[in-house]
Amino acid sequence: MNTNTAQIDFVNAIFGLLMRGQQDDYKFQIQLKEKVNELGVKQFISDVATPLGILVGKKWQENKAYIFVQHFYTSQMNGLLNDLILHNESIYQLGTPKVLLCTVTGEKHTLGSLMAQAILCSQGAFCINLGSELPISEIVNAATYYQMNVVGLSFSTVFNKRMMISIVKQLRDKLPSNIELWIGGSGAKSLIRIANIKVLISADEIIEAYQHTKNNLSVYDRPL
Repeated sequence: MNTNTAQIDFVNAIFGLLMRGQQDDYKFQIQLKEKVNELGVKQFISDVATPLGILVGKKWQENKAYIFVQHFYTSQMNGLLNDLILHNESIYQLGTPKVLLCTVTGEKHTLGSLMAQAILCSQGAFCINLGSELPISEIVNAATYYQMNVVGLSFSTVFNKRMMISIVKQLRDKLPSNIELWIGGSGAKSLIRIANIKVLISADEIIEAYQHTKNNLSVYDRPL
């Protein structure tokens, strides 16, 4: 059995635990933690957390899973990701990119931002996560106030695509030119190419963008 098949089997099995509930809730939590220890942060998010989230959402849309099951999954994954972030979180050091993460007004889903934060913290990034539903003006104010190098937004599949494009363009226009804008999440897959933004879907793409920014920090104007 190859690695990919093994992880697909695990995702299906852990989804079964999630659906059974009751005495299996504890097993669900424990097995996720064990899988993180086995795979590491990046691989866990790529091979387990992301496809599991997609599967939960798909089953809910097909009326094959109660919405409270989706909420339970979100709650458990939030807790696990926050534990990973706290474990890898470090104070800001000169030469380390500073990344601001959040969602825009109308986007309540924060798992994508937390997954990105967990990946970035595992690489040594300094992150500030402001949570959900910030207006464009507040994102710009926060990015300049905290002297960030990057703003990262996450979009779910339910977010209106036309509105997403409009918001991204507005934010890019209002942010200082030396602050990068990264867009991710399952909803960003359909985002058309917009000048001076990076669309990052996979964990590898996030890490590559982070390393590129880190290697080029010397050409940034710091502080803002």
